[in-house]
Amino acid sequence: MDVQKAFCPSCDHEVRVTVTPDPSVGGGHANVADGHQVVCLDFVEGCAERNCPLSGLPPIVMGMRLARTGIEPDRWKTIHALCDGCGEPRDMEIVDSTYAFCTQCGTTNRWMVIDLDDDSRVAIMEKRWERYGGPPY
Repeated sequence: MDVQKAFCPSCDHEVRVTVTPDPSVGGGHANVADGHQVVCLDFVEGCAERNCPLSGLPPIVMGMRLARTGIEPDRWKTIHALCDGCGEPRDMEIVDSTYAFCTQCGTTNRWMVIDLDDDSRVAIMEKRWERYGGPPY
């Protein structure tokens, strides 16, 4: 993986970036649906204030791209919940306070935690990509 430095005007310092591989490289399988997408390796939830200056897209897109690469899997908090994409209970990588990524099927889920009457909590998921006309990340 070729990692470069780029200045991010949003966070006012250099960040590490890479470009996803072309799907035709490495046996036809890429970690991200489409190749040649910029991925910021220094994405944090605080990036959510405005569109990413590197991609011009909502910050969650960069967060999801990073989660999908599988790079630094320990950086993500996880929650075990029923994925709305595959319908199975799975570990979800929490990208921000609204979105989580199913580590099994790759679905982007909107998530929330509901407090129950018996003082327990349950996480619920809702598949979210229709807003962008298909999975952009």
